[in-house]
Amino acid sequence: MKTSNGRRRISLPPLAVEYLIRHKAKETEKRFQFGLGKDDDAFVFTTIDCRMRAPRMITSRFLKLVRKLGVNITFHGLRHTHISQLLGDGYPITTVSRRAGHATVSITLDVYGHMMPDSQEVMMAEFGTAFETAIEQVKNKTS
Repeated sequence: MKTSNGRRRISLPPLAVEYLIRHKAKETEKRFQFGLGKDDDAFVFTTIDCRMRAPRMITSRFLKLVRKLGVNITFHGLRHTHISQLLGDGYPITTVSRRAGHATVSITLDVYGHMMPDSQEVMMAEFGTAFETAIEQVKNKTS
C-alpha cells in the first residue's frame, strides 16, 4: 500500500454486492468443511483449501479470459479504465480521487486530467441561460 489512502471503503453496484455476499457465504461453507470455522476477516476469493489466491494467478487467469474474448486490457488496466470513465462522465474530481485512493487530488489530475471533459461551452451555455433569465426578471419588474 502506497499511502494510508490505499486502505479505504468504496461503494459497489448493488448487483456486485449481492454476488459478493453469496460468494462469501459459499467460502464460509468451504471453511467449515475444512474445519477452519467462521472468520469474518477471511479472504473472499480463495484457493480450494481456503488459502489466499496468489495475485499473479488472478492476473494470469484474467489475461487468459480477455485473450479468449479478444479484448486487449490488463487487470490493472481495469482500474485506469474505471477512473478515466468516471472523470469522462463528469463525476467530481474529489470523489474520483478518493475512490482511486490517491493521497491528493493533484495526483489524480496529474495522471487523469486529460480525461476530464472540457465543459467550458456547456458551462457558459448554462450560465448564459441563467443570465438571460435574470435579465428578463429585472426587465419584468421595472416595466
